[in-house]
Amino acid sequence: MRKRIAHVSIFATGLVLTIGFSNCSKVSFDATTTDLPSTSVQGGNTAPTPTGAIQINQGAEYTNSAKVTLNLDSSGDKMYVTDEADCAAGGDWEDFVSAKPWTLKQLNAKASVFAKFKDSTDGSETGCLSASIIHDDVAPVITLGQTLAPVTNNPNVAFSFQVTDNLSGVANVNCNSDAGWNACPGTAARPLDEGNHTVTIQATDMAGNTSPATVAGILVDLTPPTVQFSQTPPVLSGSALGTFSFAGQDALSGVAGFECQTSASAAWQPCASPFTGTFPAGSNQFSIRATDVAGNVSTPLSYTWTIDLNLPTVTITSGPNPFSNQTSASFTFVGTDGGTPLAVFECSVDSSAFQSCSSPFTANGLTDGSHVFEVHGINAVGTVSQPAIYKWLVDTIKPTVTLVATPANPTSSSAGSFQFTAQDSGSGVKGTECQIDGGGFKPCVTGQSYSNLTDGVHTFDVRATDNAGNVGDPVTYTWLVDLTPPTVIITSGPASLTNSTSATLTFVASDGAGLVTRTECSIDGSAFAACTSPENYLGLAQGAHVFQVRAVDAVGLVSAVQSWSWSIDTTGPTITFTSVPANLITATSAGTSAVVQFVVSDSGTAVSSIQCGLNGTLATCANNTPQTLANLTGGNYTFTVQAQDSLGNTTTQSISFTVQIQSCTLQTLTVPVKIHFVVDMSGSNASGQGSLPATDPTKSFRGGEIKDFVNTFGTKTNFSWGFETFANNTATNLVGSSTGPFFTNYNGMQTAITKFYSTADGGNTPYGKALTMAALAIASDTSKTSDTKYIVVFLSDGFPTDVTNVATLDADVQNILNQAPGQVTFSTVFYGSTDATASSTLQSMATTGKGQFVDMNTYPSGQTFTIQDVINVPGPGCTQ
Repeated sequence: MRKRIAHVSIFATGLVLTIGFSNCSKVSFDATTTDLPSTSVQGGNTAPTPTGAIQINQGAEYTNSAKVTLNLDSSGDKMYVTDEADCAAGGDWEDFVSAKPWTLKQLNAKASVFAKFKDSTDGSETGCLSASIIHDDVAPVITLGQTLAPVTNNPNVAFSFQVTDNLSGVANVNCNSDAGWNACPGTAARPLDEGNHTVTIQATDMAGNTSPATVAGILVDLTPPTVQFSQTPPVLSGSALGTFSFAGQDALSGVAGFECQTSASAAWQPCASPFTGTFPAGSNQFSIRATDVAGNVSTPLSYTWTIDLNLPTVTITSGPNPFSNQTSASFTFVGTDGGTPLAVFECSVDSSAFQSCSSPFTANGLTDGSHVFEVHGINAVGTVSQPAIYKWLVDTIKPTVTLVATPANPTSSSAGSFQFTAQDSGSGVKGTECQIDGGGFKPCVTGQSYSNLTDGVHTFDVRATDNAGNVGDPVTYTWLVDLTPPTVIITSGPASLTNSTSATLTFVASDGAGLVTRTECSIDGSAFAACTSPENYLGLAQGAHVFQVRAVDAVGLVSAVQSWSWSIDTTGPTITFTSVPANLITATSAGTSAVVQFVVSDSGTAVSSIQCGLNGTLATCANNTPQTLANLTGGNYTFTVQAQDSLGNTTTQSISFTVQIQSCTLQTLTVPVKIHFVVDMSGSNASGQGSLPATDPTKSFRGGEIKDFVNTFGTKTNFSWGFETFANNTATNLVGSSTGPFFTNYNGMQTAITKFYSTADGGNTPYGKALTMAALAIASDTSKTSDTKYIVVFLSDGFPTDVTNVATLDADVQNILNQAPGQVTFSTVFYGSTDATASSTLQSMATTGKGQFVDMNTYPSGQTFTIQDVINVPGPGCTQ
C-alpha cells in the first residue's frame, strides 16, 4: 500500500489556490518466481517438472480497461487459465500461447488471474500461479474547499480545492485561468483586474482517468453606482405627503438596493422607489444613495422643498329653494385662507369637472331631478379647500291623481265616496283639492264623500299640488244617480188550461233612466235566472204552473214581480176493466160468448168520447156498461177501449183472450195423462237477486197454483203426477229417487207438495240439470203406451246458471219431446221481476216444446191465472 498526499499553493495578488490530492495503489504478485526464466529438474530416468510464469499487461500496476493481455511463459505445451484461486475450475486445458486476451472479473478493485502448465508427454504439471493488477475506471474527484463569492469589490479573495482518487491515486493536476495560469504547482502570482474571471481545474489518476473540468468564476467590481430622481414633490407643496421616484445605474455587478435619509432623521434606512413619506411643515430635505451587488456605495443625491399645510375654507351664502320648478339656479359664496380672502374658486354642477368660477354663479339648462352644486377655493400654494355643497331638486312636472274607488256608474245610492292617490316623482305631493258639480276646488283627502245627491248626472274633480309649486290637471269622474226601479209587463202566455207541454211567454221591461240591464224569470217557484222575451219552456209536467218575471236596472233596482198561471193536462182518461173473460175460453162447439165491462174516468177534464170493439173494429160504447161478445168461434181475440177527454188526450186499453174449440180436453180425456211439474227453488225466490225483491218467498204462487190444479183433476183415475225441483246445481225428484219412479197418484202428489213446502229455497238455477231429469222421467216410464199424453210445466223466476245459451236450452227441450214423439208438450211460466232476457228465454223454450208461455209481468189485469192457461194437450184434435 502506497499513499501520497501533495499540497500545491498558487499565489496571486489577493487570490490563494490550495490543492490537495491522495494516491492509493497496491501491486502484488503471488507466483513463486516473479521473473520469467524456465526451470528444469534432472535426475535418473525421472522426467523433469515443467516450469511456468504469468503477468498482466507486461506487469503493469494499473489499468482502466477490463480488457487486458496475459503474458505467459512455460516449458510445458499445455496451459489452464482461470479466475478461480485454486485452478480447480473455471478454465480448460488448451495449447500453450505466450499472449492471451482476457477480461477481468473484478472491476474497480484488485483483479487476479490464475494459471497452471503441464507437459502432455508425461502429464506433469506446475502449481497454480497468479498475477494481479488494480482496475480503476473512475476519474478523480475535485472538491472546492470554500464558497467563492461570485461578485466582489476586493481583489484579495482566497479559494482552495482538494483532489482525491481512492484506487490508483492522483497522477497530476492542471489549472488554467484567463490570467494565463498553467500547472497548479508553482504558478506565478499576479493581481486580478476589474471584470469577470474564471479558473478551470482538471485532474488525472495513475490509471489514466481524467476528471471533468471544474470551473470557478468571479466578478471584480471596483466602481460605485450612480443615482438620479425621476419624481419629486413641488418646490412649494401644500401636502405633508411627499413621493419620490428614483433609479440607479451600475455597469458591472448591478444595483442591489437603495437607502434613504430625511432631514428629520440622520440615519440611512433601506428604501425602494417610489418612496412616500409624511413630512412636517416647513423646509425638508430627502437624500438617496445606491449600493451595487459588489458592495460599492454611490455618492448621495439630495432634494430640498417647502411644505405649507394651511387649509382654506369656502361658504355658500345663498342658493335656490330646496324644491324648485325653475331650470336655472344662482349661488353666492365667499372663501378665506388663514383670515385672507381667497381669490381663486372652482365650481362644479352635478359632479362635472371643477372649472374656474366667481360669485355670484348661475347654472342654466337644468333638467328635472336632483342637482348638486360644489365650490372650492385654492390658496397660494395650491391647497384646495374642502368643497362647499348645496343640493336641491328641480321639478317641472305636474303631479297626477289616480282614482282608486268611485261610486258605481250608474248607482242607486244618493251618496258618493271617492278614494284616490296622488303621485309626484319629483318634489313630492304637497296636497290635493276636490270639487263636486263645478262648485269650486277645496282642500280634501282620499275618502272624500258626498250625500243627498239627487237623481241625475254628477261630476267629481280632484287635482294635486307638489312641493315645487306645480298644480296638476284635474281628474274627472261622472256618474248617474238612479233612485227609481224599472217596470215589467207580461204581454202574452199559454191558455189557462192546455195539453201542451211547452209554453211561450212574452213581456216588456222599461226604466225611466233607460237602464234596464236584464230580465229574470222563474217557473214554478224556481230561482230567478236571466231571460229574454219571448221565454220558451219545453217538456213541462202535467199540472198547475206559474211563470214569474222581473226587471233589474243597471243600479240593481228590481221591479215588482209579474205572474202568469196555467194548468197542463196531457193524460188521457183512465180505463179500468172491471170484468174480463178468461185468458183461455174452451168450448166444444162454435157460438160461445164472453162479457167485458170497464169504467172510464178523467181527473183533469171531462171525458168527451168512448169507443170499443173486437179486433180493431171500434164503435161508440157506454161507460160502465157490460159489453156482451156473442157468437165467438175458435181463435185469438183482442177487445179494445179508446177514450178521449175535452183537450184531445186519448187513452187506449186492450185485453186479449183465446177461444179454443176442443174435441180433446183435460176434462174429456180417458187415455193416460201424465203431468210433470219442473219448479225453480233457487235463492232468488226467497231473498231476491241484487237489488231485486224476492219473487215467491212463501211459495204461494208456485205451490198454490200446483196444489189448486192437482185438486181440480185429482179424482181422474187416468191422471198421474210428477214433481221435480232444481237448485244448488241439482235437480231433485220429489216423487221418488233420482232414478225413479217419477210419476205417482193423487195421494203421492200431495206428499210431494208437502215436501216442497218444507224445503227451503236457496242456491243457483241449474236449467240443464232440470231438463235432463224431465227427459229421464219420460224415457224411464215403463207404463208408457202410444196413447199416453205427457204434459211438462216449467215454472221459473229466470236467470239460468249452468246453461245460458238459448239454442242449447231449446235443444234440451227438444230432447224431452223426442222421448215420446207426438205425445209431449212443454210449457213455461215466468214469474220473476221484469227482465226481457229471462222472459224471451222461457218463451223460446215453450215454442220449441209446442206448449204455452205466460209472463206474469204482462198477464192481463183483472184476469186470474191458473195452470190450465199454459197447458196444451198433445196429440191430434187436442189443444196443441
